[in-house]
Amino acid sequence: MCAAKGITGGYLPLAATFATQQIFDAFLGEPVEGKTFYHGHTYTGNPARLCRGAGFRSISSRKTDLIAVVARESREALVDVGAIADALRHVGDIRQKGLHGGN
Repeated sequence: MCAAKGITGGYLPLAATFATQQIFDAFLGEPVEGKTFYHGHTYTGNPARLCRGAGFRSISSRKTDLIAVVARESREALVDVGAIADALRHVGDIRQKGLHGGN
């Protein structure tokens, strides 16, 4: 199983691949054997320490009341985005569901 954006809450690229020992062992070997689990990076140039920190903070925050946190941050985001939208004549309205929004 591959997991990515959810680890850092989508803020930074960080991914992990999970496999059973049996599947891992099937790919274990030298490159000349053609068994190597070839992989690459979707994103490059991102500081690993920063990405790991974002992942840790994102996962740690899940121990809190996530619904209450999203509700509070959604209200704050709507106020902030509303202030910006008011200054832009081409924005008709703002639609928001949780922390997802559009105009």
